[in-house]
Amino acid sequence: MFACCCAPGEETAVTIPTVSLEEEYKNSLLQEMQIMPAQEPDPVPSVQLKKQAEEISATKKPKAPVLEEAREFTVTINKDTGIMGVVLDRKEHWLTVIKVASGLIADHNARVADKADCVLVNDFIVAVNGKRHVDDMLEEAKLAGGSVDILVHRPYRFEVIVSKSDSQPSFGAALMYQQDSTSVDVKSIRPGALQVYNEKVPTELQVLPSDCITQVDGKASSPPDMITAIKEQSTVRLTIIRPPIVACGSQKVV
Repeated sequence: MFACCCAPGEETAVTIPTVSLEEEYKNSLLQEMQIMPAQEPDPVPSVQLKKQAEEISATKKPKAPVLEEAREFTVTINKDTGIMGVVLDRKEHWLTVIKVASGLIADHNARVADKADCVLVNDFIVAVNGKRHVDDMLEEAKLAGGSVDILVHRPYRFEVIVSKSDSQPSFGAALMYQQDSTSVDVKSIRPGALQVYNEKVPTELQVLPSDCITQVDGKASSPPDMITAIKEQSTVRLTIIRPPIVACGSQKVV
């Protein structure tokens, strides 16, 4: 509010500055801006920056060829309460799980706290009640009653990419499979694209005799279909699992 007082008879002109409320508000803001120090953005903690960099880097990294390391665990079932409920593929030194149906193994999978200890297709059974010979394991699995301990081997699993060429037009391996199997067995390595691949990679990524092919180009199909794809395609991406008896290119029973 502005006030003005004049003596009687005086003709004094008094100019009262008129300032709109809008201008007053702008002026007050300008004063505050001059008084207030400039606000700098909060620095990003170095830990957060490092985490962001790692996340970005991880998205750009190629998929690691090693998909899973080998491990073993024991499954205990009570045969008096039901059947195992698995279909097994008999190999020379081990049994391979090719199907998990209704039964004690499926019940184990449903209740186990650590899902890494579920019995899966392409797992190896290497002992039943301490017996490791294939015939003895099968007998225990079929006939044993009461508590039965099954030692399961989760195989070392990795991926390889094999490309044929004009100089190496063949894949270069003897392959075989059993009826209703879920994998193709590598029986031997011969001159060809696979041998060239093996010469270029570390030992842990080489394909060895007794290794098993479970997928071609990310697809788990029947063994005849996988073999056809390997024969016909110039480049194949194979998922390989390694049985427990294979070590450093030689075979031995453990």
